[in-house]
Amino acid sequence: MAVDEYRYFVAVYHCRSFSSAARKMNITSQGIGKSIKSLEAQLGVKLFFRTPQGVEPTDIAAELYPSFCNILAEEERIEKIIEAARRPASVQTLIGRDSRLGDAIGIGVEEYCESRGVHIELLLTRDSEDDQAQQFVDNGYDYRFLSVELDTLPLLPRAPLCVLHYLPVVNAECGIANKGEISIEDLRGRTILTTNTNNTPMRLLARMCREHGFTPKFRAIEKTYIWDVLSKPSEDVTFIRTNEAMEYPWISGLYAKLTMTPPLDTQIVLQTSHDRLDEDLVRCIRDSLLVRQFD
Repeated sequence: MAVDEYRYFVAVYHCRSFSSAARKMNITSQGIGKSIKSLEAQLGVKLFFRTPQGVEPTDIAAELYPSFCNILAEEERIEKIIEAARRPASVQTLIGRDSRLGDAIGIGVEEYCESRGVHIELLLTRDSEDDQAQQFVDNGYDYRFLSVELDTLPLLPRAPLCVLHYLPVVNAECGIANKGEISIEDLRGRTILTTNTNNTPMRLLARMCREHGFTPKFRAIEKTYIWDVLSKPSEDVTFIRTNEAMEYPWISGLYAKLTMTPPLDTQIVLQTSHDRLDEDLVRCIRDSLLVRQFD
């Protein structure tokens, strides 16, 4: 049985007429009638019977109809896969930070490539975002993901991916541990611990502190040592992403998670050097980040 015979069957089933189905499929009425007869002979059943208004499907035809539709849908899917494989690979470049966020975006890119047959070369670096911006321009990369302060104006087309929320965490014996909610003024005279002292959220925090009349003291700390440091009595304040805090078990009595007013939030955006963003790519990465609780 040929796939075309299934197509003609479905056309007749929809149109309830050989002549209308023939026009739809761009063949002659005789041709479509011959195809239906051939299909009936192979199956050994009657598929349609004539009426004064046209044709009506038999009971067995009604049962076969969903299966034939599934076969045609699968055939179309196979054709698209083959067509994509025959096309020259379209290569795009995406640059960003080497981090857990970068890994999650990479997964989104892989899903996008698989669904569209487009190859994305993901370049994750440990460079600062200022250095990345220069690379983005100098090397002609197609996309980059970066963190920005909320409500800042874009210089190139870009789309928001997710918002990262940062929260302060202190040792349980710290003087502000029981406040629950702190302000910028509570950071005065304290050392701020963070895994990256020069990223967008820490630059934003430094600016907020300066607006309150003092210069904050930052100290970089390895991510793997955060919880060891927090377990020791100290007046230092450590800033981490909310989703990172959820990854680790909290030992009762040792740490205190606080909130801060105003909140320390930054937005991750996808930026392109082209005239417009690929909305499919944006949607795919957003879905990937949402599944991994980055929003």
